[in-house]
Amino acid sequence: MYAEDPQTNFMPSTGLIKQLILPEGPGVRNENGIYPGYEIPIYYDPLLGKIIVWAEDRPKAIQRCRRALCEYQVDGVKTNIEFLLWALDEQAFIDGSYDTTYIEKHFTPEQLHSRADEIELATIAGSITAYKSLQKMNVGRGPQIRENTWRRIARMEGLRKPRM
Repeated sequence: MYAEDPQTNFMPSTGLIKQLILPEGPGVRNENGIYPGYEIPIYYDPLLGKIIVWAEDRPKAIQRCRRALCEYQVDGVKTNIEFLLWALDEQAFIDGSYDTTYIEKHFTPEQLHSRADEIELATIAGSITAYKSLQKMNVGRGPQIRENTWRRIARMEGLRKPRM
């Protein structure tokens, strides 16, 4: 896992790690030295950490690695997670027929899907769904009493009056 941007020829990405969620579970091991608040400097290798997975066979290990990469979240710097997910889906990686020139010959940045775009779309869809649910709950209940300045002032005045 590197702090680099596959969209810009794998240029290193610097910045402050705002949030970090590491994948967990059976057969998944993390090796890293980063934490929320850690600043990725320009002076060193952009290596963030390693994910090591184990499973009974290659297809299960690839599936477990894909799940772990999808769970891995680093906010504040760009990472190569999307590139690694792309590589895991390539047939040459799945069957082990790749070589050291594979990325150069087959990878283009346009092939990557942005998780940020997917998260934004999911947030918008969730907001619309929640809004529509609230609309349905209010249907047929008659006029809603709305708070306004006059009602608030009257309530405050009523509370201030001394009781005898």
